[in-house]
Amino acid sequence: MNPDTARNRFTELEGGDPVDHRRVEAFFDDCGPLDIDDIIGEWRGAPLRTGHKGVAQLDGLDWYGKVFRSRFDITPVACRDASGRLTDRHGYGGAGLWRVEFRGVVSLSLVYDRHPIVDHFRRVDEDTLIGVMDGGPDLLDEGKHFYFSLRRR
Repeated sequence: MNPDTARNRFTELEGGDPVDHRRVEAFFDDCGPLDIDDIIGEWRGAPLRTGHKGVAQLDGLDWYGKVFRSRFDITPVACRDASGRLTDRHGYGGAGLWRVEFRGVVSLSLVYDRHPIVDHFRRVDEDTLIGVMDGGPDLLDEGKHFYFSLRRR
C-alpha cells in the first residue's frame, strides 16, 4: 500500500467515531513492516476506538505513548509526571524489540519485561505506526485485540 493511501485510510480509522474492529484488523494486515532503527524515538499514542475495554484502561492511566531509546531501553507505557517529563509512572517496567510472527507476518514487536504483553507494529507512514496489543486471553475483549496508533514526536 502506498503511503498516501495508507495515511488516508488510517485517518478514517482514527477519527473520534467508533470504528469496526474488522476494518482496523484488515488495515493492520495491509500495512508494511519496519526495522528497529525506524522506531527509535518518542511516540504519542492513541487508542483506536473499536470499543475494546483497553481504551478505558489506558485513559485511566493517563497514557502518553512509548519511548524507544534503543532495542532494549524502552518505556512501553510512558506517562507525563508533574514536571512534564515522560516516566514509567505506573511501574510497567522496560521492554525489548524482537521480530515475532503475528497474523501470519513477521512484525517488529515490543515484548514487555514484567508482563505477558507483546505489542506488534506495522508502518502506516514514516511518522505513523499502527500497533496491536497481544498476550493471551486476558488481553482480549470478546476475542478482539486492542489496536492503537503511535505518532512520532
